[in-house]
Amino acid sequence: MNDTTNLAPTDKIPTDAKNTLNFKTLPLQSKARICWGFLWRSIVVALGTAISGGIIGGILGGILGVIFQVNGSVELDSLFLIQISSGIIGLLWGCFCFYFYVGWILSSKLGNHRLLLVHAD
Repeated sequence: MNDTTNLAPTDKIPTDAKNTLNFKTLPLQSKARICWGFLWRSIVVALGTAISGGIIGGILGGILGVIFQVNGSVELDSLFLIQISSGIIGLLWGCFCFYFYVGWILSSKLGNHRLLLVHAD
């Protein structure tokens, strides 16, 4: 059963085997364009994640450092808490960026092709 309620009028769902492609049978140029589409997007997301994660971590570490300094906390305990909280924030940020990357790939044109999710049953 195909759910077409969220599709724009120009979107078409392939319903027959003639629209199914096998990556192995594509010409080398098509394979290269698809791989390039994945590669450059993954580089952009990786760099963006690293840069923004560093900025977020620096801000978080600075704020927590000032808070612990004002409260007169022991330095080793403060450092440990800053590392743990930064690690958790970094993990959440990385998951968000990965989710963004997958959505970007699924909505992008890769050469002359697009990815389409279908039920595997």
